[in-house]
Amino acid sequence: MAVENVPQGCWVPLNKLVEIKLFKCSECEEIPMFGQLPNLKSLWLEGLRNLKAINSSFYGLVNEGTGIIFQALERLVLVEMPKLTKWAEVDSEGASDVQVFPNLQHLEISQCKQLMSFPNHTGSSIKSLIIMETGSMPLTCILKTKLKLLTELCLEGIDDLEYLPDWLLRNNPNLLELRIRMCSNLRELPDGLGTLNSLEKLIIRDCPNLERVADIGAQQSQGSLACLKILEICECKALMYLPCEMAEVQMEARQFKRFAEEKMAHDQEKVLALEDLLYKREEIIPSLTCEIQASQLRCILLNGELPFSSAT
Repeated sequence: MAVENVPQGCWVPLNKLVEIKLFKCSECEEIPMFGQLPNLKSLWLEGLRNLKAINSSFYGLVNEGTGIIFQALERLVLVEMPKLTKWAEVDSEGASDVQVFPNLQHLEISQCKQLMSFPNHTGSSIKSLIIMETGSMPLTCILKTKLKLLTELCLEGIDDLEYLPDWLLRNNPNLLELRIRMCSNLRELPDGLGTLNSLEKLIIRDCPNLERVADIGAQQSQGSLACLKILEICECKALMYLPCEMAEVQMEARQFKRFAEEKMAHDQEKVLALEDLLYKREEIIPSLTCEIQASQLRCILLNGELPFSSAT
């Protein structure tokens, strides 16, 4: 990868780049050959509102000597590309067994509602997957890689998402955080949810057609959801079934919240009382000072002394 220096007509190598962010480049219509950068670890593309396709040129030149593309990339973020409809596969006709994104750990795709064509090589190394305000096509293609290392999964604003595959939860025992928001057609969460022994945070919000959350009773002997610290289920008006284990957690959370609110209210009363005392103290001190000075003056006068001695 290089940038042409027009005045001098030379090329400047950029092989040491580890991070690139293109932000609000609204007239950009094509992504450069970032796949050629051997040390690139983070690529953030946001606000490329005129971009319609990520073509195969994005991966760079591929030939028989090409073994790995984006070999160091760990973080890839695509945000706010309303015209993006296609993300092409790598053109590997001139090479065999080409690896793409072998070390990708964080993938985020947000506000790309028109994206209907997606590559199948996003890699099984992903630990953090965030899909927001985008159709279900990218998620469907990503899931073909059979992810097994997820620690974070966030799905938001995917209107055509109805179900999550059961294997997705069963195959990711190290999942720590699961957030699902504004998926208007989501009907249920699979029973595999009960196998997430490491899950610490589960948030489900604004899923109006969600009717059922996993039957996790069968997995209780395995300590399912034993690590769960935060459980939030809000604005799921069609929800008809909630496992009793979750209901207990919800109840405990509500009780703790009530206790915390009462404690805060009590502490607030103490703070207000303290502030009142401090305010009164500020009022009393000046008047006490005046009284003390007046008393001192009276004592001096009674003793026949002048309050001020004249210099001789």
